[in-house]
Amino acid sequence: MRSELLVGLLAGTVFLGVGGRLVMRVIALATGRPPAASPSGTLTVLWMGMAAGVGGAVIHLLLVKFVPDRGMLREGLFGAALCFITARGLAGQFSLPAILFFVLVGLYGLSLVIVSERRSRMKTLEGS
Repeated sequence: MRSELLVGLLAGTVFLGVGGRLVMRVIALATGRPPAASPSGTLTVLWMGMAAGVGGAVIHLLLVKFVPDRGMLREGLFGAALCFITARGLAGQFSLPAILFFVLVGLYGLSLVIVSERRSRMKTLEGS
């Protein structure tokens, strides 16, 4: 469990924190606004990425615990939860720049699922 939370923290930092900050810069450039980044703003985005990463890991852990492994059901529910939360965070804005955030969340979720599946397979192999 702790390792899943750590993976969520790391993936959240990379994809949601650093990636989120980069997407904000792209949005500023695409809309003709002068890019403005402050150290405190950057730290806030990184902290929020970390927190969201851990939150996503908790959701995934709950799904692993309570949803039987039937094909892609669990991963589909995880993806749907991430999309729902992201849509709420974007307040229903589905402009092209906002869609970049969905891409980041998708990469975050994919990395979490891949690492989780690999760890599960390794545990199974070690136990047999």
